[in-house]
Amino acid sequence: MDNKDINNIKHPVVTIDKSLDKYNGKVIFKEKLDKANKMLKTYGVPKSEQKNSEKNPNN
Repeated sequence: MDNKDINNIKHPVVTIDKSLDKYNGKVIFKEKLDKANKMLKTYGVPKSEQKNSEKNPNN
């Protein structure tokens, strides 16, 4: 794929590095994961804002 093709596509071009597969199934930052899970149990998932098209279906 050359630069002209990349500039005309509507979605990002992403290549995934296969060397990262060694981290599948491993917890790397245990303290942060525990803290995040505790916050989710306590407060729940935050509500996200809806897009304009979802707020007003007539558009």
